[in-house]
Amino acid sequence: MSYLNNDQISVDAILTKRGRELFSQGKFSITKFALSDDEIDYGLYDRTHPSGSDYYSVAIENLPMLEAIPDGSKMMKHKLVTLPKGTTTIPMVTVGLTSIHLTSKTATYPGSSQQVTPSTVNGLNATLGYTATIYSTAYVTLSVLANVQGNATTLPTSTYQPGYSVVGLSFLLQAKTIRPGITATTTLIITGNETGGTVTIPIYIVEGVTNQS
Repeated sequence: MSYLNNDQISVDAILTKRGRELFSQGKFSITKFALSDDEIDYGLYDRTHPSGSDYYSVAIENLPMLEAIPDGSKMMKHKLVTLPKGTTTIPMVTVGLTSIHLTSKTATYPGSSQQVTPSTVNGLNATLGYTATIYSTAYVTLSVLANVQGNATTLPTSTYQPGYSVVGLSFLLQAKTIRPGITATTTLIITGNETGGTVTIPIYIVEGVTNQS
């Protein structure tokens, strides 16, 4: 979603398949939203502008606004967050992984798995936990190992849909079957529910080996 222009409150939005379904039923309602400043180059702030302080930010204010695109990996990389008054350090979400490599399920192999347990440098997110979003569940499932109350929960595989999100404190990725001869890829995004901080991890699923009798 993005503003069409700066003169009126009008937005350009791309709905998901589920969003379009709800919209057609008259049930679509925006209950939460996020803001980002992806298109802003703060290096253009010019304290030496010859016309004075009113024009320090004129170059920034005249930057073009990004249009909405359906690829979430290209949008909302720099989300705006609200932190408690007096905060002096920015919380950073980390998972200790730069990428995740899994081996696919075969007739004789259940497929490998990877536990993902986020943490936040400089505190927060311990109460409301994290939102884990996987772009595609075609070759890997995403489930919750520990929810925000600390209870173990695992969602049934039948609930998984492309672009699926779950909320918890710890998560599990499980490889599924892939087509022979390919390496399947998708992306996992972990977002702190109290800070808005995010971390993006690419996932690679390679073909498993079938045991020969």
